[in-house]
Amino acid sequence: ASEKKKKQIDGLFGPQLKTNSVLTKQEKNLVYELLIHFQHILSKDSSNVGRTEVLEFTVDTGDNTPIKEKVRPMNPTIRECFQTQLEQCKRKASWNPQSQNGAQP
Repeated sequence: ASEKKKKQIDGLFGPQLKTNSVLTKQEKNLVYELLIHFQHILSKDSSNVGRTEVLEFTVDTGDNTPIKEKVRPMNPTIRECFQTQLEQCKRKASWNPQSQNGAQP
């Protein structure tokens, strides 16, 4: 693996791997190699999410239409955090409100 990839993995997961007391050194090395190998599909942080065409998810509601409920009040602190995350998703175009068929219960 390239030095750049190794440095990125070290920055993201190095401290957790080094201080892990459950895994053996051999297991840590295996995890490290797996992280390097699959680095292209891992999120780098909470805002680094992607999109896939590999699978599609639907919820079978039988003959029932998805439920729609009145919006519940949200804790102001949580709402502020949610709004920030929602704006980030909109800017990254990873959020598509037209794909939603119903409200979450």
